[in-house]
Amino acid sequence: MSVDLFGKYLNVFKSFENYSFIWKFDYDDKNQDPKREIGIPENVKIQEGYIQQTTLLANESTKAMITHCGYNSLLEGVYFQIPMVCIPNNSDQPYNAYAAESRGYVEEVDFRDENLEVHLKNALGKVLNDEDWKYEFKGNTNELNGIMNESKGKFIQAMKEMIGNM
Repeated sequence: MSVDLFGKYLNVFKSFENYSFIWKFDYDDKNQDPKREIGIPENVKIQEGYIQQTTLLANESTKAMITHCGYNSLLEGVYFQIPMVCIPNNSDQPYNAYAAESRGYVEEVDFRDENLEVHLKNALGKVLNDEDWKYEFKGNTNELNGIMNESKGKFIQAMKEMIGNM
């Protein structure tokens, strides 16, 4: 990640001074690590290495997640009902973000957008502070969680029946 892009993210986080951010950030080339060149705002903690995402999402103080929108992260965010801003990069992420945004689970931001800073700030502001958006998000995720739990129940019942018939 370029120093410029790194700085844009930090500027957005800094503008939400009433929130704390944990940013999982690993940089391949430690000699060009942008953390060395830019001061980190007080409300941002940079975490290198592994983060147990489900533990963070299960924590009641977690208010939102910024994610690339991989399938697992998307499902975990929906399961824990954590509003998400998706910044898809590659692979299945763009499709997941498109599908999730069309169903009201996320706000999507294009990382290539020249106005990334503005759009990220708007999307993050929406998922954190827009009560109408959050109300719809809760309803949408409740519905999807119900469908997933029903499917899980049907699977378990089918397995019990299959095992019982052996």
